[in-house]
Amino acid sequence: MGWVHGCDFMQASCFSPWPWLIPALPFCHTELRAPKPKPVQYPNEINTLGDHIRTRRLDLKLLQKQVSDHIGVGEITITNWERNATVPAIRYIPAILSFLGYNPIPQAQTLIERFASVRKMLGLSQRKVSELLGLDESTVQGWEAGQHEPNGRNVEMLEQFLRTFGNPAAHSPDLTTPGGERSISGEDAASVEAGCAGCASELIAKIVR
Repeated sequence: MGWVHGCDFMQASCFSPWPWLIPALPFCHTELRAPKPKPVQYPNEINTLGDHIRTRRLDLKLLQKQVSDHIGVGEITITNWERNATVPAIRYIPAILSFLGYNPIPQAQTLIERFASVRKMLGLSQRKVSELLGLDESTVQGWEAGQHEPNGRNVEMLEQFLRTFGNPAAHSPDLTTPGGERSISGEDAASVEAGCAGCASELIAKIVR
């Protein structure tokens, strides 16, 4: 077995008599990055309207009192919504959507789903929209519960309703938060339902003629 410069031939590939000739390998710094976790005040999951309100409030660094003033409710009401202890009444939906700056209501597909979605965005209860459309409340309840479907003239009326109110934000007060987002003050929020119902009443009168 031969020798290479005093080194066993089998080991020649592992050891070199001229170590200074071995090229140096670059020393790489590996930095692992992960998304910064949200503060514990944020909800673990966003499933409810209360979760959306809490997340939006924390993102804007607002106090519950400030949000309650914008929406037009008491501070304890915001607390209960964020804790999912209570659910916002329909009449507050326009002000809430305006505060959020987006619509968290799942996208509707069917005629009745779209009708229910727009109705809620306008802040109209089933009772109120029934009165405006000249229908029995049980009829609207049955449609939205999937117990029966509208037909004939009612289908035409609902389609006209959606064409008229396809953009509910256009019928809501255009106010802004300190951060520049559309929102509503406490004084104006008190009249949101009346305002939406008022414009709805006037436009729906034309629909049902």
